[in-house]
Amino acid sequence: MERVDVRMGISLALVSLVIGCARQATPAPTPVAHAEAEAPIPTMPRSSPGCVLRSMPSVRAPTLTWETVVPSTVSVADAQATIALHRPHLPGDPEALLATAAAYMDVYRSTQDQAALESGIQTYARLVHDFPNHETMDEVLWKLGWGLQQLRQFERARMVWHRLVQHHPGSPRVLMAYVEFGVYYLGEDDPLAASRFFLRARELGDSPQFATRADLEDEVAQEVEAALAYAGYAEVWSNFLANGSVEDPTPALDALRLELTSQPATHASTQVLEAINREWCSR
Repeated sequence: MERVDVRMGISLALVSLVIGCARQATPAPTPVAHAEAEAPIPTMPRSSPGCVLRSMPSVRAPTLTWETVVPSTVSVADAQATIALHRPHLPGDPEALLATAAAYMDVYRSTQDQAALESGIQTYARLVHDFPNHETMDEVLWKLGWGLQQLRQFERARMVWHRLVQHHPGSPRVLMAYVEFGVYYLGEDDPLAASRFFLRARELGDSPQFATRADLEDEVAQEVEAALAYAGYAEVWSNFLANGSVEDPTPALDALRLELTSQPATHASTQVLEAINREWCSR
């Protein structure tokens, strides 16, 4: 059996676990979240008046999920065309593997097709196994962990993301992994741990290494923006739940609304503002 470069921190044993868990996945996976994903909310004009916030929400838990904040922008037809285009070049071409794995994940996000999810996970695992020093390994580890989360393979996902954090500390995917850690702990009814990860993501987003990252691709920049918007929203909820629902969250909500409305409107910021209005506004 080949030996994988241990400097990447991913062992063949881990890759075998990843491939094996995809083959033994439970049916009908659900996102790692405390609430069901809702349909996309129409964009609210930024000129809409703000509401009067209440100290108690109209719901018991956040209604917005990160999966709603970051929808897939690739059509199923385009994703399937990408898979067909690169199939003849597998498995020896890392670029073909990368494009194919991403396309499988796009199909899954649009259709919730379990077979597509499993194929995407196995393709990313093959990349880790065959090309451990590939220049996009941070993206590979991030998306591999995300796929495992969708299969509810939480421990394996965290193993992958711990290696992402350890070996690619400057990657924007680390910030997104922190948000996913927060989502996990909120789903496990540990809002205090969740709030720490959401705060860590926001602190990382404010750090110089991100403030000067003009080289980020548009897609990655959008994902980072969405992650930060959601982290702010989820941190308020986490702190509220961790404090026994007795501490007034309106100052934090007002600060978050001011932060989001002071920037150009995006899909993510609109989703978060709508969720705040829906959950915390006086009727």
